[in-house]
Amino acid sequence: MSNLIDSYKKSINTGQNHRDVFDWSSPSQVIDKVIEEANELKEALESKKSNPTSQSDTDVFSELSDLSFALVQVLRHLNTDLEDCLNFSNEKFKIRFNEMLEISKLKNTDLKELTSKELESLWALSKKNTKNTVNKLAKQFVLKTKL
Repeated sequence: MSNLIDSYKKSINTGQNHRDVFDWSSPSQVIDKVIEEANELKEALESKKSNPTSQSDTDVFSELSDLSFALVQVLRHLNTDLEDCLNFSNEKFKIRFNEMLEISKLKNTDLKELTSKELESLWALSKKNTKNTVNKLAKQFVLKTKL
C-alpha cells in the first residue's frame, strides 16, 4: 500500500511541477484514459486466457500498473486523498456486506449456497438498503477533501 501512496504523492508533485508540459486538462480526459487502460487490461486477460505464458503474465501486470496509475491521476485531478478514498471504499464494502449477511440470516440462507446470480441480487438489495448510511459516511469523507 505504501508504494501506491508514494505513487500518488509523486504524481501530485510531478503534476504540479510539469502541468504545463505533460498533463490532462480535465478529469474527464483522465477518465477516458482509465477506460482505455481498463480495456487494454481486459484484452491482456483475454489473451492470457487463450495463451497462458510468462509474457501474458507480464502483459497483464503491465496493463494493471497502467490502470492503477491512471486511477491515481483521477484522484489527483479531483484533489481527492487516496487514503481517504480507499478507507471509504473499505467501509462502504463492510456496511454492504454486513447487510448481505443480515438479509441472508433473516432468510435462513447461507451465502456459500447461493448462485452468482443470487449473490448479485442480494448485493443489489444490500446497496439499496444501505444507501442512506453510505451517503452519510461519504459526506464525512468528502468534508475532508477538496472536491
